[in-house]
Order: sequence, then structure tokens, then C-alpha cells
Amino acid sequence: INAEAGLQPNQKEINILRIKDLKNGFVKSEIEKRIKLPTSVIDNIRKEFLEDDDIIVSNRGTIGKIAIYKADDRLILPSPQIFVIKADTKKVDPDILVGRLNSKFIQNKLKSLATGAFIPRLSKKDLEDIKIPVPSLPRQRIVQEKYWQLKDEITKLEKRVQEKQKKLMEFDI
Repeated sequence: INAEAGLQPNQKEINILRIKDLKNGFVKSEIEKRIKLPTSVIDNIRKEFLEDDDIIVSNRGTIGKIAIYKADDRLILPSPQIFVIKADTKKVDPDILVGRLNSKFIQNKLKSLATGAFIPRLSKKDLEDIKIPVPSLPRQRIVQEKYWQLKDEITKLEKRVQEKQKKLMEFDI
């Protein structure tokens, strides 16, 4: 496989994560920008790569686009236009934190903190200074369970609507 990708024996391909690689709250399965690096360099920057449940926040241009990374076998390095938040899982479930970051209140706060006339930017300090209220972990789990139940119900209802629309198309009126 490495030979097909044009890699030398001591090289690996890494993905450079940019804002456009975030879709519907997740990292896209195909990241456009890739570079080849020697394995020695990769070993030196290992701690910079995304890890499971890392939360991604766009900080330049499009402010406050939020996503969560669910680990796979890719090596993904965030670009400078992205901040990475590592949730303290003893206090907050990463999925709950993503939900809070996507709330209208926090989104408005992020946008209000952006500076720059042509290309808005959010500073790391401004992001770190935002207080995000979260319930206790047991309460978070209850909320999350209800959330996924509702999501599941919506998916089922959407499927039913599609089926009904298909039936409706059969009528030639």
C-alpha cells in the first residue's frame, strides 16, 4: 500500500484537518489535504494528533464550527485554524460538551469574541475563558439517553415520511 501512495519506507501519510473537513459535527471520512512525513518526525509530534473524543472548534474565518473526532486509523493533525479541546471525562461527557458548545448562547458568545475586520479570529484565551455550565455526570447520562431516544424517534419518523412521499408519488393526479 505504501508504494502505491508514493511513500518511502520511512514515511507515513498524515491528514491535515481544516475547517472544510468538518461536517455535521464530525470529521469527514475523506480529508483533502495530506502530506508525507518521515516516521521520525511523526514520532516527535505524536501528541499533536487528534485522539478519540477530541472536540474541534474553528477559530478563523468561520468561527465556532464544532465537531467531535471519533478515532479511526488515520493520523490527523489539526491546522492552525482549529482549536482542540480535550474534555475532562471525570466532569463532562465529550458529546454533552459538544452539545453545549453548539448551543445558541455559546455560539453567540464565540462570535462576539471574534476579532479582525476581514477574517474573524478567536483567541485561545477567549475560548478558555468561556464558562460552560454542565450538569453532574449522572444527569448528563440521563440527558444523553433522552437525546439519543429522540434522535432515534426522529430518524424513524423521517423514514416514515419518505415512505409516505414515495406512495404519494404513485398517484398520477
